[in-house]
Amino acid sequence: MSCQELSSHTEKLRVTSHLQRQQDTLIKGVPIDDATQLKSARYVVQIWVDSDNLPVIPAPGQIWTVTGVCEVIQVDVGDFIRDIHQYSHPESLDFELPNDGEVFIQFIAKDPEFKGIGESKARELWHRFGINIHEMLQEQGAKYLSDLREVLSDKSIKALYAGYKKYQNLEHTIWMAKAGVPASIQRRVLKYHKAGTLEELKINPYELVNFGMSVLKVDQLVRTAGSPWTENYSDQRVIAAAVQGLRDCFSDGSTYTNSSKLNTKIFNILKNAETTKQAVDYLKANQNVAIYHESEDRYHPMATAIQELAVAKRFKHLASHSRQWNKQDEISLNSVLGKLSLSLTDRQIEAVRNLLVNQIGCLTGGAGTGKTFTCNTFLKTADLLGYEVHAVALSGRAAMRLHESIGYLTKTIARFLRDAPVECSQGGKRLLLIDEASMVDLPTMFKIINHISPEVKIVFTGDPNQLPPIGIGKILHDLVKCDQVVNTTLDIVKRQEGSSGIPEYTESIKNGLVPDELSTGNIYFHEMGSDQFENTVIELFGESPESTRVIASTRKTTRSINESIQRSFNAESPKMEFLLGTENYFLNLRLGDQVLFTQNNYQAGVQNGTLGKLIDVTQTQNHLGLVRTDTGDLVEVTEGLLDAIELGYAITLHKAQGSQFPRIIVVLEDNRITDRSWLYTAITRAELEVHIIGSAATLKKVTIAPAKAFKRKTLLTELIEFSA
Repeated sequence: MSCQELSSHTEKLRVTSHLQRQQDTLIKGVPIDDATQLKSARYVVQIWVDSDNLPVIPAPGQIWTVTGVCEVIQVDVGDFIRDIHQYSHPESLDFELPNDGEVFIQFIAKDPEFKGIGESKARELWHRFGINIHEMLQEQGAKYLSDLREVLSDKSIKALYAGYKKYQNLEHTIWMAKAGVPASIQRRVLKYHKAGTLEELKINPYELVNFGMSVLKVDQLVRTAGSPWTENYSDQRVIAAAVQGLRDCFSDGSTYTNSSKLNTKIFNILKNAETTKQAVDYLKANQNVAIYHESEDRYHPMATAIQELAVAKRFKHLASHSRQWNKQDEISLNSVLGKLSLSLTDRQIEAVRNLLVNQIGCLTGGAGTGKTFTCNTFLKTADLLGYEVHAVALSGRAAMRLHESIGYLTKTIARFLRDAPVECSQGGKRLLLIDEASMVDLPTMFKIINHISPEVKIVFTGDPNQLPPIGIGKILHDLVKCDQVVNTTLDIVKRQEGSSGIPEYTESIKNGLVPDELSTGNIYFHEMGSDQFENTVIELFGESPESTRVIASTRKTTRSINESIQRSFNAESPKMEFLLGTENYFLNLRLGDQVLFTQNNYQAGVQNGTLGKLIDVTQTQNHLGLVRTDTGDLVEVTEGLLDAIELGYAITLHKAQGSQFPRIIVVLEDNRITDRSWLYTAITRAELEVHIIGSAATLKKVTIAPAKAFKRKTLLTELIEFSA
């Protein structure tokens, strides 16, 4: 293979295939001339581009024009030498709507957006209507419906309209792309403003702040040479700073803030006291944006205030409907207890009783305290009493583990919310169990209460000392503090042997006390700086590869560790290579690698967080490889899973929550993610043995400082106790 780099180069291509990998997309195609005819059969074109910068998803038959530095790669493919013109993150990449007949036909026939319309029907459309087809599809109404029905069924017409509608947005996306607006922001703006997008943005570029951009980024767009914006937008900029400042106040997960913090956030944007006051006055005067309670000096985003109050009212309603323990309860519980292989403690029996007689309740406790065993007893008793059980967890892996533990059908919360709402007629009995509830945020809880009848019993299980939600609020933490909601905490560890040292160690960290001995029992502390940990991780991992999982705080760290482990222990195994269409591809995955699935795919049988081992990399008619999950299931790796699978020797803690591993290596880094709850949760993922790699100073720092979750300002507890 030889390479030669050309200076900035422009050429047109017809797409033959594409592959998306994480944040990048590889587009493959053949070169064409201005008449869209094949320009040369001597080379093909490959383009690596940031997926976020694509106006539309690439598909076979599309026409694109690329400009940038071109690297000519010569590859020996056996009988001949093939040239590849490769562009990596080019200067520009433009999509063209097809105006040529054959291009239009291939565009419609091959693009998956136009489902069910094959080449013959696409050819007939062009033959009948020619270039006028664009006007007909832009109309999207009844005007041309009868004409289209002469060629297509109503179902195919609907698919044609739906597919074309996406491409109608090209005028907007191309304009925004040239203005420098990221594609992720483009999609949000288009979803909200639709056909009025360009008009809105031309009038006010700071409208982009409402969709996630910062004022500073919009400033840069407006001031860029050749920018489409030329007016003075000072008033709009002040309002945008108010919106961003309010949003920035809640980056810590709080649901309200005070004047001091808000003023500081806005001043940091505007750098001017007068305009900062104007921005604050705007928020005070616009209750559709924020609610200001002057007596308490509190600002609430309007949407957050509505959600928090609604959740509080539902919880208060449920808390007011407790009942007395009765004879049937006693008979049912005794029936379940009589069939158990182990006996419950008095505290666990108290927990079951509390959950049965209250319409809302919490079961909390650390790892190994018997929450699952107690919960299983409760659910079996509730089943005997006639309750229909719904069990959910936030992550796919946690839902899977919950199902394995309790035996009932479980779902992720996202899947639960997609299903039909849970109704509860007069006298009906329904209960919703939410596991790993410490990770459930306020917006998610708001969706849940709007998806179930007000009479559905809600039970929360989890450990409030574990990781807090990623989003705003701290539902479980607030409920545990609330006098009106019954919480039973289990505190006797049953899972681990006392000699492991893990229960005592985690109990100390939970209470903010640095353990007397950093290495004790089956916990081993390895003192070293952050620039030294990788070699130690490799060495420790090699002692017991099959039983070990590495846990770190960031994806950057896990990615680096994964690559190092693969390089150290599995560099010679066959790579995952496959043919899609006529193109060859490969992934940086090798036979025998530990892998992680990062998306839910119920049809394939995997969920976000599913772990497994790549046991076959041979492409067949049905799959590109095979993974054996850690639950023993066999998963076929298909094209649809390619962007949802990665190395899994090391994972972030959010992927590990809800799971246990025999042996873990904790990479303790000093960053904004690592705090007391992170360290506590990480160590409790281990069943038998823990290795902590980091500095004693960092361990002391994160242990002594209160967990960030408890610093969040929320009103849920107060609202439950005082709401009408």
